[in-house]
Amino acid sequence: MTKVSKIILASNSLQRKLMMDSLGFEYEIISSFINEGKIEETDPRKRAVKLAQLKALDVATRYPTAMVIAADTFGVLEAQILEKPKSKAEAAKMLKLMSGRWLTALTGVAFESLKIKEQKSKLFETIFKFRELSAGEIKRYVSEQPVTTWSAGFCPGYPAGAALIEKVDGDLTSFLYGLPVPWLAKHLRIAGIQF
Repeated sequence: MTKVSKIILASNSLQRKLMMDSLGFEYEIISSFINEGKIEETDPRKRAVKLAQLKALDVATRYPTAMVIAADTFGVLEAQILEKPKSKAEAAKMLKLMSGRWLTALTGVAFESLKIKEQKSKLFETIFKFRELSAGEIKRYVSEQPVTTWSAGFCPGYPAGAALIEKVDGDLTSFLYGLPVPWLAKHLRIAGIQF
């Protein structure tokens, strides 16, 4: 039996919530207050993990008897980090840029419990290729989807987003839902959380 008072997901992502729901234990959603724009780390792999760690620690500091799970995901095209677009127009530019090209989805995940002094974090990389997208497809996707809420302006966890992808190589749950469930489930059990 776990010694933590509760489990917290430090994310408002619907995709991560769906993955957490699949594990079958009770948890709460409490957002982190960190300002991601002030994080100076520019290496995309280190940045993804650092953001997840900081989000988990931020919430764990406010709820020290809880186990906090956090994650951060963004796409990388060559050396360019594609975070959440600020507008639909920027999202359309991102989709046009990614059309027909290989990218890397980076997901940093962390969990933290100050009470039981447990902290784990890891980076997951998934390489994927976009189909060649027409201008009409991009326009329709941007107009119909909440593109400013997703890194790189798209989410493969829904049919509309999955339809943009030609090939995938890597961790499926971190790519589709921004949460690497096999790794997370293993380490939560090690930490004493039964499900």
